[in-house]
Amino acid sequence: LIIPLVDSHLAYIKAHLSEFKRRRIALTDFDPNEPPFSSPPSMRSATAANPLKAAAVNKPTDEVKEKQVSIAQVSTPAEPVKNTAVTNQKSNSIFSTSSSSNTYYFVVDVADASLTLSSSRFGIGQFNRGNYAESNLRHQLVEFDDDQLIYVGNFSSFDDVKRYAEGIVPQLKKIMKVPEAKYSTFIINKENFEKLKSKALVNQYLDFYKTNY
Repeated sequence: LIIPLVDSHLAYIKAHLSEFKRRRIALTDFDPNEPPFSSPPSMRSATAANPLKAAAVNKPTDEVKEKQVSIAQVSTPAEPVKNTAVTNQKSNSIFSTSSSSNTYYFVVDVADASLTLSSSRFGIGQFNRGNYAESNLRHQLVEFDDDQLIYVGNFSSFDDVKRYAEGIVPQLKKIMKVPEAKYSTFIINKENFEKLKSKALVNQYLDFYKTNY
């Protein structure tokens, strides 16, 4: 889960290196509602959105203090501006973070339908028997035209499946008998899992997963 995100960040920084070098501050406040790699607003757009800040940059301090109240009354919006792009993206998704059944799965997505996964499934079964003998975990297989999903369950909460993922993911290099580049992992609730009918929907869920978890 971590390596693809780090690689994406590094690729974005490399592609926009000149922009990053001009920054005075390396880290800014994190807004979970913003898309993961949105470009930071320019100084011009920032000052245009907030005339008070623009006045603080271009006017003497005393003058700003005298006019601060009148500027704020004219320019301050009644409500904060919402990121409509992200809001629309979430509302348009067929997936949801809520789960009425409280059932979750850990999924290994193998991006090659031609690979035989019997040995890999056997390894996952051994891991479950060795570490979760009392949990009655089962692993099953769903096949699409372009890939295969090994899903492990049932977990009764997101925290439970998250702890399971933290335990098994570091061991997958030994467990999975397929090239590492061929598989990825994610967590999903039962309602969302039942909507996965094709590779395209799996990719759509992965985008949803990265944005919401």
